Amino acid sequence: MLGSSLYYKGPVGEQYHTYNLVFSLPRTIKIIGYTGGSLALDSKMKTALTWAVANYNSLNIGMNFTLTFGTNYSAYDIVVYKVSGNGGGQAGFPSGGDPYKYIQIQDGTSNFDTNVVEHVMTHEIGHCLGLRHTDWFNRSLSCGVGGSEPEDPYGAVHIPTTPSGYDPNSVMLACFSTSETGELGRYDRVALEYLY
Repeated sequence: MLGSSLYYKGPVGEQYHTYNLVFSLPRTIKIIGYTGGSLALDSKMKTALTWAVANYNSLNIGMNFTLTFGTNYSAYDIVVYKVSGNGGGQAGFPSGGDPYKYIQIQDGTSNFDTNVVEHVMTHEIGHCLGLRHTDWFNRSLSCGVGGSEPEDPYGAVHIPTTPSGYDPNSVMLACFSTSETGELGRYDRVALEYLY
């Protein structure tokens, strides 16, 4: 398993992190939205990624996020690009103290409102920084179906200062709805500010 995925749910936690986090703080996390060929982000995805990066820059953490659009991604920490699919995204978890580098956004995601696309982008960046799904222990809470995700090998460490119950407002739930605002939930912010 290379990372965690976010998929669309019909209408229908606490915060956790992996064993691996981003180190060497304070630091700037450089993000590039890919614009080349069939993997290029469309205009709605570009807008949503801009909003998602602003979500992270609004936090009181030891990271600053920059965003560029282009094709030369080698010098960037996170590369966001489009793949085919019904909707949602996929990313991995940090390694060696660095964020996971690649975020795939399915092209069907653009069939949703820009706020929903922002939600997907914000969620996947969260994985790159080491956040797990807040309902990893019971995906049916947000997806309507599904069991638990394995705790290991990545870890599912409860983040102190976040509640011990299900958090329906978390951007890190396993599945999303068509009414998402794209904004970090209260305890998403608390969790990230605690960790970083």
